[in-house]
Amino acid sequence: MKAIDLLSWLLKEDVETSAMDIIQVDGSFDFESFFGYTPDVTVPDGEYMYMYSDTVLEGDVQRLLDETEDQPYAISTDLDDRKNGGKCIIWLFKLEE
Repeated sequence: MKAIDLLSWLLKEDVETSAMDIIQVDGSFDFESFFGYTPDVTVPDGEYMYMYSDTVLEGDVQRLLDETEDQPYAISTDLDDRKNGGKCIIWLFKLEE
């Protein structure tokens, strides 16, 4: 996903950024050590913005997904999603120029 598109979405939807950051994933990145969970699928090397689902409404995320062909990777957790109900997901959005 183009970084400018993600930034525009964050500002437009007024998304809380306290549980987000940017990480560099490569063959040595340890998801278990960093997040406490591992993704269900292999995440390709690259630069990613991660975001916990309990900081943003599901509808806001769905609007972003509807506007792009780029789909995020998801890491399931056993944490409660305080904003949407159910369990929290850690979204990984691959950043491109």
